[in-house]
Amino acid sequence: MKRIFIIFTVLIALFAMTTSALAEEIQPVGEITKPADGEILWGMLYLEATYVDDDPGGVQWAVRSGTCAAGTNTVAGNVDGYLTDFAWDGALFSAAIDTTGWTPGMYCFIFNPRENSGEPNMRLTREFILDPQEVYGGGQILEGDKKTEEYKISFGGYINELYNGQLVGEWQINFHNVGNDTFDKSKFHTTNIDVVNFYNGNGTSCNDAMNFDAYGTWNGMPGYKITFRAGDFGSPGKADTIRIHLFDPDGDQIYDTHAVDFSDWGGYCVGASRTYLDSGNITIAP
Repeated sequence: MKRIFIIFTVLIALFAMTTSALAEEIQPVGEITKPADGEILWGMLYLEATYVDDDPGGVQWAVRSGTCAAGTNTVAGNVDGYLTDFAWDGALFSAAIDTTGWTPGMYCFIFNPRENSGEPNMRLTREFILDPQEVYGGGQILEGDKKTEEYKISFGGYINELYNGQLVGEWQINFHNVGNDTFDKSKFHTTNIDVVNFYNGNGTSCNDAMNFDAYGTWNGMPGYKITFRAGDFGSPGKADTIRIHLFDPDGDQIYDTHAVDFSDWGGYCVGASRTYLDSGNITIAP
């Protein structure tokens, strides 16, 4: 009899442990997957989130300007009087929103699946930045014998002027082969974006343009500076143009793509002494 009682006690304990483990396994789990935390974007905003629960219900969500606080500055969602389109199957959430009419700044995506009685409330948030002031892309310019690439410079990166005036970005220029052998196989990489200027075009006779000054390293040596000028005439970048100035730590210009190694000049409205890209694309969003 005593042995039976012990076995019965053990079975109850095992049942309790199993029940507890199952309860832990089915606790709701959620994650916001888009946008990335602190991501800088413009135009189409893609929101995505995942949710795991044994008995999923509905969802509440919102995008708010400048805050994640409830009921404050809502600009999209299915709360506070908004009925923005979204998809939800109890496990995957998605929405696509055109933000081009929104004011640049910090925004917050709030994802709030509806929990059942006895389950903890889930409220996930993700802050991101909307800002159209940017330039990004990459490509190359060639001169001379195109097959042997007699002269060649390539570049790539992004520069963004945030709504609060902060400049962020990273840009690299590779001097593969130019007229002055000193620069052959050298590269410049930004460490600090100093000044950025954007100019609006009309899309026909005048293209979007920009220029920026940035300090960085040339072949690993600090204190060098570039002025990078660019024009964007849509995609693909067959009519996009660039001009590159390189300055030494004393502030003296030591290289300029214009009238030295590269011709094929073009440009509209802001600077006519830039060189057309041979490949690649530049996107300017002023």
